[in-house]
Amino acid sequence: MKKHNSFLRGLDTVFRAINSVHPYLLVVVVLCAHFLSMVPTGNEEAYFPLAKQFVNPDWMPHSFVFNEWAGTRVLYQYITGFLLQFMSFEQLSFWGRLVIFLVSAYPLTRLFKWFRFSNVTLLIILELFLIRQAWIGGESIFESVGPKSFAYIFVLFSLLCLFQKQYVKSILLAVGASYFHILVGGWYAVFALSYIMIYEWSIVKPVKLGLLYSIAMAPFLYFLSTHIIESGDVINGVNIDWVYVFYRNIHHCAPLSRPDAMTVVFPSVLQLFVCSGLILFFMRKKRGVVTDKLFWANLVLFAMIWCAIIISLVNTSGSISKYYLFRISSVAALLFNVYVFWWTLRYYPAFARKAGYVLFFLVFIPSLIGRTSSNIRKNYLKGQDEAYIELIEQVKKHTELSDVFIEQVRLPLSFMRLTERESFVVKKLDPGGGAKIYEWYIRMEDLLKSRKDIQHLDHIKNTYKVDYLISKTAINRDDLELEYSNSKYFLYRIL
Repeated sequence: MKKHNSFLRGLDTVFRAINSVHPYLLVVVVLCAHFLSMVPTGNEEAYFPLAKQFVNPDWMPHSFVFNEWAGTRVLYQYITGFLLQFMSFEQLSFWGRLVIFLVSAYPLTRLFKWFRFSNVTLLIILELFLIRQAWIGGESIFESVGPKSFAYIFVLFSLLCLFQKQYVKSILLAVGASYFHILVGGWYAVFALSYIMIYEWSIVKPVKLGLLYSIAMAPFLYFLSTHIIESGDVINGVNIDWVYVFYRNIHHCAPLSRPDAMTVVFPSVLQLFVCSGLILFFMRKKRGVVTDKLFWANLVLFAMIWCAIIISLVNTSGSISKYYLFRISSVAALLFNVYVFWWTLRYYPAFARKAGYVLFFLVFIPSLIGRTSSNIRKNYLKGQDEAYIELIEQVKKHTELSDVFIEQVRLPLSFMRLTERESFVVKKLDPGGGAKIYEWYIRMEDLLKSRKDIQHLDHIKNTYKVDYLISKTAINRDDLELEYSNSKYFLYRIL
């Protein structure tokens, strides 16, 4: 018994030491440990070149891939495009994420402390959330320097104001989020207004606040309207909404229609079903002032997710699903974790204390170590791909800036911006809509056909300008002249 008591006293000493640290510092450290590096993520490789070309049109001026209307990304592209005039992609990845984490940690810490969580509880909630930032739809708040990263800073501030009943400030912050990412801010505004209506049991307040949001967003919506209206067109029998949703972004927009949905997505739907039942039939029975706020907030969020699931199943054209109905799922995941911990601490403190010991040592510590070591291993210790670097140097030294490359092998997303040469088409770098996504789709289909049957290259070279082909295997064709090869790649000139 004495040994047991001394062990518990030792744990309490550890917890008291953790609770004595400023929580803001802990949040920043965890975020940096998970995500901070100088290796651009896929989203950064997609968005940074668009911003660079936007600010400096002379950089790859005739690029089909990078030359695109800024649209909803216009504020983001001004900021990151300006910074890319003085920083490399790698430097912006590191310093941009660091600044975003430093700023985001402030409202997140204030939100946690408003619920009077100890630092230990805060760390457990944060780590559980970072393990999986959304149940469905592949959404995330923290990871890279993208348009939504800026938007979620405003969302986190707005959440705090929402629970403090500072509704006007909360909606104005939602406006700020929407100007950086219309879908993140827009769906959050729908949630906030719905929550205010239900929690305050009032129609007048959300109507007035919704009018305020609409007026503040009117200039931006007018700016977007001229290009977005055309995104519902059917071009040559191809529904470009279907292309955007089911051909390119099915994992985000219609996850239950994925071919692997039964193994990848259906378990998440079961989890959502269990969590919904937990809220409706168990946790709602014990209520208080703060608990009521969390109950109604979670009820609205889960209702939005279930509506998104139903719509994504019946909207087979993609005309509604293209608006990323699952964007709100990250806010839902965060607030559900907050609700469960608040509710348990409030009504079952003895159990919460014991569970805290278990979760801290069996979940938080292993997960933090595992994810931090994975970040270090992949982004700091991983050796360079020498064959890829040699290919890049060969392309830069021995080809023209105007040359176009078709890739029979999937190359890293950095190929275009490192070589400053155009790729025929890149799957990740799809346009946001309009006639351009139709051409992107036709090019993707041609590329896939050529990868299955190299004879389709005849059609491609007679239809488009293509100068070089990159492959991982040797190809024997009269119209392909081998210019360079290494241990991994073959570079052919197309005659």
